[in-house]
Amino acid sequence: MNWYCIYYKPNCFKVVAIHLSRLNGEYEIYSPKLKYVKVINGKKVEKYQDLFPCYFFLKIDEEKLSLVRFTRGVKKILGNYKGDYSVIDENFIDSLKSAENEDGYIFFENDKKFEKGEQLEIIDGPFKGLSAQYLYSLSSQERVAILLNVANSSTKIIIDKHLVKPRG
Repeated sequence: MNWYCIYYKPNCFKVVAIHLSRLNGEYEIYSPKLKYVKVINGKKVEKYQDLFPCYFFLKIDEEKLSLVRFTRGVKKILGNYKGDYSVIDENFIDSLKSAENEDGYIFFENDKKFEKGEQLEIIDGPFKGLSAQYLYSLSSQERVAILLNVANSSTKIIIDKHLVKPRG
């Protein structure tokens, strides 16, 4: 049995799960959930969502995939253009499961606070490794405006808060 990534129609997860339960044989469904804190009107509120909206992982025998493909609510099974299905590494699934808390959620709290003018380093994305200066947080508190210094020129950009860290 291997893990596969299933892409389903919006709001159809329960329908797909019910129809998969009618398959004979063994299988396991895994849909990681994210729990995070968002600031709304100045108050911290816990929010929940799928880590990968409209996707879940299914551990099943390859022979059963054709049945899964035509299950009500399933759009497709991830694979390549030739029609070969992509097997998801067991270690990837295990790492997601190990990140879950006792409630079964992967918890994410973005509580980074920066001071105006603070020097930051971009830790991921196309600007990885570049220095920047913190300007301000946007109202959602999940994105920040920074001044990026490139080639003796400064450019203001908006970036996700989790992509920057204090320099040093």
